[in-house]
Amino acid sequence: MRFQIRFQRHLEARGFPTAPVVDSRTAAPVVLDAEGRPWTLFELVDGEHFDFSRLDQAREAGRRLAEFHDLADRFTGVVTASLLEDEVRRFVAAPREVVDELRAAFGDGSLERNLRDFRRRLEVIAVPFPAGRLDALPTGWLHNDYHGRNTLFRGDTMAALLDFDKLERGPRASDIVRGVLSFGRKRRGSRVLRPLFARGFLDGYRERRDIAREELAAMPALAELSEAPFAAICRMREANGEDPATAIRRDLQYMRETEAQGAALRRILA
Repeated sequence: MRFQIRFQRHLEARGFPTAPVVDSRTAAPVVLDAEGRPWTLFELVDGEHFDFSRLDQAREAGRRLAEFHDLADRFTGVVTASLLEDEVRRFVAAPREVVDELRAAFGDGSLERNLRDFRRRLEVIAVPFPAGRLDALPTGWLHNDYHGRNTLFRGDTMAALLDFDKLERGPRASDIVRGVLSFGRKRRGSRVLRPLFARGFLDGYRERRDIAREELAAMPALAELSEAPFAAICRMREANGEDPATAIRRDLQYMRETEAQGAALRRILA
Protein backbone atom coordinates (compact mmCIF):
# COMPACT_ATOMS: atom_id res chain seq x y z
CA MET A 1 0.00 0.00 0.00
CA ARG A 2 2.82 2.41 0.81
CA PHE A 3 4.40 1.69 -2.57
CA GLN A 4 1.07 2.33 -4.32
CA ILE A 5 0.69 5.63 -2.47
CA ARG A 6 4.20 6.76 -3.45
CA PHE A 7 3.37 6.00 -7.04
CA GLN A 8 0.03 7.83 -6.94
CA ARG A 9 1.67 10.86 -5.39
CA HIS A 10 4.29 10.78 -8.13
CA LEU A 11 1.47 11.01 -10.68
CA GLU A 12 -0.46 13.65 -8.75
CA ALA A 13 2.59 15.89 -8.38
CA ARG A 14 2.92 15.93 -12.16
CA GLY A 15 -0.70 16.84 -12.81
CA PHE A 16 -2.09 13.42 -13.60
CA PRO A 17 -5.71 12.98 -12.46
CA THR A 18 -6.04 10.57 -9.57
CA ALA A 19 -7.68 10.54 -6.13
CA PRO A 20 -5.47 12.45 -3.64
CA VAL A 21 -4.32 10.46 -0.60
CA VAL A 22 -5.50 11.72 2.80
CA ASP A 23 -2.82 11.72 5.51
CA SER A 24 -3.76 10.59 9.01
CA ARG A 25 -3.40 12.83 12.07
CA THR A 26 0.11 11.42 12.47
CA ALA A 27 0.92 12.38 8.86
CA ALA A 28 1.14 8.72 7.88
CA PRO A 29 -0.80 7.74 4.74
CA VAL A 30 -1.40 4.18 6.04
CA VAL A 31 -2.77 3.40 9.50
CA LEU A 32 -3.53 0.10 11.21
CA ASP A 33 -6.83 -0.55 12.94
CA ALA A 34 -7.25 -2.45 16.22
CA GLU A 35 -7.03 -5.78 14.37
CA GLY A 36 -3.88 -4.84 12.50
CA ARG A 37 -5.55 -4.22 9.14
CA PRO A 38 -4.07 -1.37 7.07
CA TRP A 39 -6.28 1.50 5.87
CA THR A 40 -5.78 4.41 3.49
CA LEU A 41 -8.27 7.15 2.71
CA PHE A 42 -8.59 9.07 -0.55
CA GLU A 43 -10.37 12.30 -1.33
CA LEU A 44 -13.73 11.97 -3.07
CA VAL A 45 -13.49 12.73 -6.78
CA ASP A 46 -16.63 13.96 -8.50
CA GLY A 47 -17.25 12.15 -11.76
CA GLU A 48 -18.91 9.30 -13.64
CA HIS A 49 -17.53 5.98 -14.80
CA PHE A 50 -16.80 5.49 -18.50
CA ASP A 51 -19.84 5.95 -20.75
CA PHE A 52 -19.75 3.31 -23.50
CA SER A 53 -21.68 5.63 -25.83
CA ARG A 54 -19.04 8.40 -25.80
CA LEU A 55 -16.28 7.96 -28.35
CA ASP A 56 -14.38 11.00 -27.07
CA GLN A 57 -14.11 9.35 -23.64
CA ALA A 58 -12.50 6.30 -25.27
CA ARG A 59 -10.03 8.58 -27.04
CA GLU A 60 -9.33 10.41 -23.76
CA ALA A 61 -8.73 7.07 -22.03
CA GLY A 62 -6.09 6.25 -24.64
CA ARG A 63 -4.41 9.64 -24.20
CA ARG A 64 -4.35 9.27 -20.45
CA LEU A 65 -2.85 5.78 -20.57
CA ALA A 66 -0.04 7.13 -22.73
CA GLU A 67 0.46 9.95 -20.21
CA PHE A 68 0.49 7.40 -17.39
CA HIS A 69 3.21 5.43 -19.18
CA ASP A 70 5.24 8.61 -19.77
CA LEU A 71 5.08 9.64 -16.12
CA ALA A 72 5.64 6.09 -14.90
CA ASP A 73 8.92 6.00 -16.80
CA ARG A 74 10.14 8.80 -14.51
CA PHE A 75 9.21 7.01 -11.29
CA THR A 76 12.28 6.03 -9.29
CA GLY A 77 10.70 3.80 -6.66
CA VAL A 78 11.95 0.35 -5.78
CA VAL A 79 11.15 -2.25 -8.43
CA THR A 80 8.84 -4.82 -6.89
CA ALA A 81 8.55 -8.46 -7.92
CA SER A 82 6.36 -8.74 -11.01
CA LEU A 83 3.93 -11.62 -11.28
CA LEU A 84 2.81 -10.42 -14.71
CA GLU A 85 6.22 -10.03 -16.32
CA ASP A 86 7.58 -13.26 -14.87
CA GLU A 87 4.54 -15.45 -15.52
CA VAL A 88 3.75 -14.21 -19.04
CA ARG A 89 7.29 -15.16 -20.02
CA ARG A 90 6.87 -18.61 -18.46
CA PHE A 91 3.60 -19.16 -20.36
CA VAL A 92 5.51 -19.16 -23.64
CA ALA A 93 8.91 -20.44 -22.41
CA ALA A 94 7.76 -23.33 -20.19
CA PRO A 95 4.06 -24.14 -20.75
CA ARG A 96 4.42 -27.70 -19.41
CA GLU A 97 5.96 -26.42 -16.17
CA VAL A 98 3.18 -23.83 -15.67
CA VAL A 99 0.45 -26.41 -16.17
CA ASP A 100 2.22 -29.03 -14.02
CA GLU A 101 2.35 -26.52 -11.14
CA LEU A 102 -1.39 -25.93 -11.42
CA ARG A 103 -2.04 -29.66 -11.57
CA ALA A 104 0.11 -30.37 -8.53
CA ALA A 105 -1.44 -27.60 -6.44
CA PHE A 106 -5.10 -27.68 -7.47
CA GLY A 107 -5.63 -30.48 -9.96
CA ASP A 108 -8.31 -33.08 -9.60
CA GLY A 109 -9.98 -35.35 -12.11
CA SER A 110 -12.50 -32.71 -13.10
CA LEU A 111 -9.76 -30.25 -14.13
CA GLU A 112 -7.58 -32.61 -16.16
CA ARG A 113 -9.17 -31.96 -19.54
CA ASN A 114 -9.09 -28.19 -18.92
CA LEU A 115 -5.40 -28.33 -18.05
CA ARG A 116 -4.51 -30.42 -21.10
CA ASP A 117 -6.35 -27.95 -23.35
CA PHE A 118 -4.62 -25.08 -21.57
CA ARG A 119 -1.18 -26.52 -22.21
CA ARG A 120 -1.97 -27.10 -25.90
CA ARG A 121 -3.15 -23.51 -26.24
CA LEU A 122 0.01 -22.13 -24.62
CA GLU A 123 2.13 -24.21 -26.99
CA VAL A 124 0.18 -22.83 -29.97
CA ILE A 125 0.67 -19.25 -28.78
CA ALA A 126 4.40 -19.84 -28.23
CA VAL A 127 5.04 -20.77 -31.90
CA PRO A 128 4.72 -17.22 -33.32
CA PHE A 129 5.37 -15.55 -29.96
CA PRO A 130 8.42 -17.19 -28.30
CA ALA A 131 10.05 -15.90 -25.15
CA GLY A 132 12.72 -13.99 -27.06
CA ARG A 133 10.08 -11.98 -28.85
CA LEU A 134 8.45 -11.15 -25.54
CA ASP A 135 11.78 -10.08 -24.06
CA ALA A 136 12.28 -7.60 -26.92
CA LEU A 137 9.07 -5.67 -26.17
CA PRO A 138 9.33 -2.27 -24.46
CA THR A 139 8.60 -2.62 -20.74
CA GLY A 140 7.65 -0.27 -17.94
CA TRP A 141 5.26 0.27 -15.06
CA LEU A 142 1.74 -0.89 -15.86
CA HIS A 143 -1.55 0.05 -14.27
CA ASN A 144 -2.53 -3.51 -15.16
CA ASP A 145 -6.26 -3.01 -14.51
CA TYR A 146 -7.15 -0.25 -16.97
CA HIS A 147 -10.90 -0.31 -17.62
CA GLY A 148 -13.97 1.88 -17.37
CA ARG A 149 -14.86 1.15 -13.74
CA ASN A 150 -11.38 2.29 -12.66
CA THR A 151 -11.81 5.68 -14.32
CA LEU A 152 -13.96 8.72 -13.58
CA PHE A 153 -14.92 11.31 -16.19
CA ARG A 154 -16.39 14.77 -16.15
CA GLY A 155 -17.75 15.21 -19.63
CA ASP A 156 -15.10 13.84 -21.96
CA THR A 157 -12.20 14.61 -19.62
CA MET A 158 -10.80 12.00 -17.24
CA ALA A 159 -11.20 13.22 -13.67
CA ALA A 160 -9.35 10.34 -11.99
CA LEU A 161 -7.67 7.02 -12.56
CA LEU A 162 -8.33 4.67 -9.64
CA ASP A 163 -7.26 1.31 -8.19
CA PHE A 164 -3.50 0.85 -8.33
CA ASP A 165 -3.57 -2.51 -6.53
CA LYS A 166 -2.22 -4.40 -9.55
CA LEU A 167 0.55 -1.95 -10.38
CA GLU A 168 3.65 -3.78 -11.60
CA ARG A 169 6.19 -3.99 -14.40
CA GLY A 170 5.73 -5.73 -17.72
CA PRO A 171 5.38 -5.15 -21.47
CA ARG A 172 3.50 -1.89 -22.03
CA ALA A 173 1.59 -3.54 -24.86
CA SER A 174 -0.28 -5.52 -22.18
CA ASP A 175 -1.72 -2.30 -20.75
CA ILE A 176 -2.57 -0.94 -24.19
CA VAL A 177 -4.42 -4.02 -25.39
CA ARG A 178 -6.30 -4.24 -22.09
CA GLY A 179 -7.46 -0.68 -22.78
CA VAL A 180 -8.49 -1.54 -26.34
CA LEU A 181 -10.58 -4.49 -25.15
CA SER A 182 -12.11 -2.56 -22.25
CA PHE A 183 -12.90 0.79 -23.85
CA GLY A 184 -13.64 -0.67 -27.27
CA ARG A 185 -16.33 -3.15 -26.17
CA LYS A 186 -20.06 -2.57 -26.41
CA ARG A 187 -20.73 -2.63 -22.66
CA ARG A 188 -19.26 -3.92 -19.42
CA GLY A 189 -18.89 -7.70 -19.62
CA SER A 190 -19.20 -7.75 -23.41
CA ARG A 191 -16.67 -9.52 -25.62
CA VAL A 192 -17.84 -7.71 -28.76
CA LEU A 193 -15.34 -5.11 -29.99
CA ARG A 194 -16.45 -1.94 -31.75
CA PRO A 195 -13.73 -0.97 -34.26
CA LEU A 196 -14.57 2.75 -34.06
CA PHE A 197 -14.12 2.87 -30.29
CA ALA A 198 -11.10 0.56 -30.25
CA ARG A 199 -9.35 2.66 -32.90
CA GLY A 200 -10.38 5.81 -31.05
CA PHE A 201 -8.57 4.52 -27.95
CA LEU A 202 -5.46 3.70 -30.01
CA ASP A 203 -5.56 7.08 -31.78
CA GLY A 204 -5.73 8.81 -28.40
CA TYR A 205 -2.73 6.84 -27.15
CA ARG A 206 -0.74 7.68 -30.29
CA GLU A 207 -1.35 11.39 -29.80
CA ARG A 208 1.20 11.18 -26.99
CA ARG A 209 3.22 7.97 -27.52
CA ASP A 210 4.07 5.83 -30.49
CA ILE A 211 3.17 2.14 -30.53
CA ALA A 212 5.87 0.02 -32.12
CA ARG A 213 4.98 -2.48 -34.80
CA GLU A 214 6.21 -5.37 -32.67
CA GLU A 215 3.95 -4.22 -29.82
CA LEU A 216 0.90 -4.24 -32.08
CA ALA A 217 1.82 -7.70 -33.39
CA ALA A 218 2.14 -9.06 -29.85
CA MET A 219 -1.12 -7.63 -28.49
CA PRO A 220 -3.51 -10.49 -29.43
CA ALA A 221 -1.26 -13.01 -27.67
CA LEU A 222 -0.74 -10.73 -24.67
CA ALA A 223 -4.50 -10.18 -24.39
CA GLU A 224 -5.08 -13.91 -24.21
CA LEU A 225 -2.20 -14.58 -21.82
CA SER A 226 -3.43 -11.86 -19.47
CA GLU A 227 -6.40 -14.11 -18.67
CA ALA A 228 -4.33 -17.27 -18.13
CA PRO A 229 -4.24 -18.85 -14.64
CA PHE A 230 -1.01 -19.69 -12.82
CA ALA A 231 -0.25 -21.20 -9.45
CA ALA A 232 0.81 -18.04 -7.59
CA ILE A 233 -2.37 -16.11 -8.42
CA CYS A 234 -4.51 -19.14 -7.62
CA ARG A 235 -2.91 -19.42 -4.19
CA MET A 236 -3.72 -15.75 -3.55
CA ARG A 237 -7.33 -16.35 -4.53
CA GLU A 238 -7.54 -19.40 -2.33
CA ALA A 239 -6.22 -17.35 0.62
CA ASN A 240 -9.06 -14.88 -0.05
CA GLY A 241 -11.63 -17.66 0.19
CA GLU A 242 -12.14 -18.34 -3.52
CA ASP A 243 -12.27 -21.88 -4.86
CA PRO A 244 -9.16 -22.20 -7.07
CA ALA A 245 -10.64 -24.84 -9.37
CA THR A 246 -13.59 -22.57 -10.14
CA ALA A 247 -11.20 -19.67 -10.73
CA ILE A 248 -9.08 -21.75 -13.12
CA ARG A 249 -12.12 -22.74 -15.17
CA ARG A 250 -13.28 -19.13 -15.30
CA ASP A 251 -9.85 -17.89 -16.41
CA LEU A 252 -9.66 -20.52 -19.13
CA GLN A 253 -13.11 -19.55 -20.35
CA TYR A 254 -11.97 -15.92 -20.53
CA MET A 255 -8.93 -17.08 -22.52
CA ARG A 256 -11.18 -18.86 -25.02
CA GLU A 257 -13.39 -15.79 -25.36
CA THR A 258 -10.35 -13.57 -25.92
CA GLU A 259 -8.99 -16.00 -28.51
CA ALA A 260 -12.32 -15.74 -30.32
CA GLN A 261 -11.84 -11.95 -30.45
CA GLY A 262 -8.48 -12.42 -32.13
CA ALA A 263 -9.54 -11.87 -35.75
CA ALA A 264 -11.43 -8.66 -34.95
CA LEU A 265 -8.55 -7.44 -32.77
CA ARG A 266 -5.97 -8.11 -35.50
CA ARG A 267 -8.02 -6.12 -38.04
CA ILE A 268 -8.26 -3.21 -35.61
CA LEU A 269 -4.53 -3.29 -34.86
CA ALA A 270 -3.47 -3.60 -38.51
